[in-house]
Amino acid sequence: MADGNEESQNRFDREDTVVVDVTYTASRPIPGVVFGVSFHDLHGYDLGGVVTDPDSIKVTAPVDQAVLRLTLSPLLFNKGAYTLDAYVLDPATRRNYDLRRRALRLLVDGHRAASRESTGYVFYPHQWEHSK
Repeated sequence: MADGNEESQNRFDREDTVVVDVTYTASRPIPGVVFGVSFHDLHGYDLGGVVTDPDSIKVTAPVDQAVLRLTLSPLLFNKGAYTLDAYVLDPATRRNYDLRRRALRLLVDGHRAASRESTGYVFYPHQWEHSK
């Protein structure tokens, strides 16, 4: 995990750029493979995640070592501590080829989740205005 300048770190401010490199190997082609990263709060509750599109990210041959890069920009998590799981999934069978629980710990500074502005874990960009 690194910042937008590719300097390794795990503490960020909300709205920073976060880069997560997922390194993998494959002993054979894996058709339809999906790579994913899921986010959890400090208690381990699932907050969601992101996955690759099997039509755009393909493993068509054995690979000694390759890296997929996930860029989160801007980072929209509220102040707090989070963990990230990384996994490789066969979408046809819904079985994991590999799963790394709590592979990374992400610390976010900024507004507290219980601030007057927002609640929860993710900050939703928003604007309030009177329509009439």
